[in-house]
Amino acid sequence: MSAEIAQATSRETLELRFRAPRHLLVLCDQGRRSDGQTSVAGLPRSELRDLARSFVFVPAGSDYHELHRPRVLPRYVFFYFDPSRMPPPGQGAGAASWAPRLLFEDAALLDTALKLKRLI
Repeated sequence: MSAEIAQATSRETLELRFRAPRHLLVLCDQGRRSDGQTSVAGLPRSELRDLARSFVFVPAGSDYHELHRPRVLPRYVFFYFDPSRMPPPGQGAGAASWAPRLLFEDAALLDTALKLKRLI
């Protein structure tokens, strides 16, 4: 796993794109947008305005795109995971694969992510 923190320093439109052979977990630690959208391949786009404390999970090889016209300057924490170290949930025939998730909340995951953020 590797991680990085990115924070906008101006209210200019921010565009994020990602597609890589790694899984990506995005925490929007803070941020509200006046306009924009978030999308992950295979899911409907979201125009949610208050992104604070929400997550996006992008499986390896999937496209992630975010357009953000900030009302509150966003701060993101990006966690990158090697898929070879994270086998899909379940095993054997019919096992599930890692599915994309868009702007979800999870209290336990948030607690862990914030602890890791403090260590970065």
